[in-house]
Amino acid sequence: MKIRLVLLIILVFTIEKGITQINYQLYNDLPQGPVGGGPGYQAEVKYDKSFVLVNSLDELKKALQNSAIKKIFIRGDLQLNIESTLDINTDNLLLASDRGQFDKAGKVLPGAHLFQQNATENRKSFIAVKANNVRITGLRLSSENVKLESAGIGIDPKNGEKKMELEVDNCEMYNWGYAAIQINGSAKNNNSVTSGKVHHNYIHHNNKAGLGYGIIVNYMNANCLIAYNLFDENRHSVSANGRPNEEYTAAYNLTLNNQLGTEYDMHGFSDYNKHDCEALKKCDAYSASNNAGSLVVLQNNAVLSANSFFTLRGIPIKGAFVTNNFYKGQILYRLWRTWSETTPCKLSSPNNKEINLLDKFLWPKYKLFVKQNNLQTKSLHVQYISWSGINKWQPLFFNTLNLDMIASGDFNGDRKTDLFYSNGKKWLVSWNGTTPWESLSTSTYKKDKLIFGDFDGNGITDIFLANGSEWKVSWGGKSEWKQINTFKQKASELKFGDFDGNGTTDVFWANGTEWKVSWGGKSAWERMQTSDLKANQLSIGDFDGNGISDVFFANGFEWKVSWGGKSKWELLHTSTIKSNQLTFGDFDGNGITDIFMANGADWRISWGAKSTWELIQTSTIKTNQLTFGDFNGDRKTDILRFDPFK
Repeated sequence: MKIRLVLLIILVFTIEKGITQINYQLYNDLPQGPVGGGPGYQAEVKYDKSFVLVNSLDELKKALQNSAIKKIFIRGDLQLNIESTLDINTDNLLLASDRGQFDKAGKVLPGAHLFQQNATENRKSFIAVKANNVRITGLRLSSENVKLESAGIGIDPKNGEKKMELEVDNCEMYNWGYAAIQINGSAKNNNSVTSGKVHHNYIHHNNKAGLGYGIIVNYMNANCLIAYNLFDENRHSVSANGRPNEEYTAAYNLTLNNQLGTEYDMHGFSDYNKHDCEALKKCDAYSASNNAGSLVVLQNNAVLSANSFFTLRGIPIKGAFVTNNFYKGQILYRLWRTWSETTPCKLSSPNNKEINLLDKFLWPKYKLFVKQNNLQTKSLHVQYISWSGINKWQPLFFNTLNLDMIASGDFNGDRKTDLFYSNGKKWLVSWNGTTPWESLSTSTYKKDKLIFGDFDGNGITDIFLANGSEWKVSWGGKSEWKQINTFKQKASELKFGDFDGNGTTDVFWANGTEWKVSWGGKSAWERMQTSDLKANQLSIGDFDGNGISDVFFANGFEWKVSWGGKSKWELLHTSTIKSNQLTFGDFDGNGITDIFMANGADWRISWGAKSTWELIQTSTIKTNQLTFGDFNGDRKTDILRFDPFK
């Protein structure tokens, strides 16, 4: 018993060290972008002259048959009905389209659509990958018949003669009766290795009764990394057949809904040996011979709705590790100890009395390690984004932090908005709002005390603090506080902008008598002009696109601007809408500040604060429920909302 305990401790240590390594790789090796891919995905493939451009089905087939062609781009507006399997036999092939890119009007492109309409063969892959190091990205793949047991993309090893690696990313896949993606190892050669990397895909409505997988792992030495995917309405979003060499890691995936079955699944011995009656008779359902794969790692996934989170149908060789997942439901995991109902061998299953008695003694044998999962998901929020305010809502990522403590800025200088979190103990950042939170710094100051701007002009957001006796800055939110001035004015009395166009945030003070500016927050006050308006009555924007901040005032009758804060008031537009009902941003990317209004029925924009209101989208969500920023770096203001899961 002591020897077994020592071995178990070693196994747990080894696997948890492996989980840490997996987590590190997910941060550093995979590209950033929204869960499910699409706009904002940072590894999108754009067409250039290095690609063979495909304009028809015949051209696609010819390109795939030519082993000298390594890069194929399918024109994004194509709809191709493909009745027979497309074979990929070329190593190091990139097959791409333009899913998630924008057209000239700013609308999201869906990517080329390849669909199967009249197929009749079960368990046949629509795209059969028979080569090594293949990447498929930016496509839509669907079946017209979910009742057919067909698969979208499948690795098809040649009797295990070669190493097989497949990457599927930024694709939308739906309506496949068997599986959207199948990662097949060899059925004959135990020395081969098949590896899949499936990330940032939208995989949905693969829900045939009894089958219907988003991703399935099959046969010897097959393993798959599954991350940052958006799942919806699959019977099992991820499953494996349960053979001793099958492994998968699923991390940072978001599932919207699954009412058909378990979200994550690992089959067992009786499933892949259901026709071998002699083997089944020798295999005790409670013994180590009732194998269920090699390794399952489920880490930091969120499931909004499902019958159960994870089903384990036997004993995995290395273990199953379920950590830091978010799931609302009564059943986080099920241990399925009975023989498969589909076996023809008519074996008896343990009765309830036997199960209850043996559970007490045999629980550790299942090698299931569960910790720090959140079953009370009232704190879970899904971040949805509308790109430029004109596109439909898209899930971005998810978090469980207090929304009142979240702000935004660009904390790495990539010209994309990041999310910032402060709770009085630490500051965290989520890059572009699409990555797990990571530490920025430790601080006792919460968001309501802080101002965000670029006070040294290096393109990275700094954090400004005015405490009534001095002004301090934390450079990039990472450095210790540094005093930059000794003024007594607090942040509530101030506005911030770039009033000389040098790329550095200046501090603006309107005290009811005059307007003053401190350049970069470091200089002495410099008088701009006299005015009886105070800072809290004014807004800041760039209404002529010259890179210099202007001062805006809405009095309930008209909108006026003082150019650079120095000129006399000039009329921009007549309007009864006051400043407290308005939001400022650049929604068309022309460098000029536009005005946005959400009235609870629709969203409207006044371009450059000069045009009449233009309806851009119907929505009941009001301005105070929204966050604004450029989350994909296209210089257009995007709209973010946090949708609480109740």
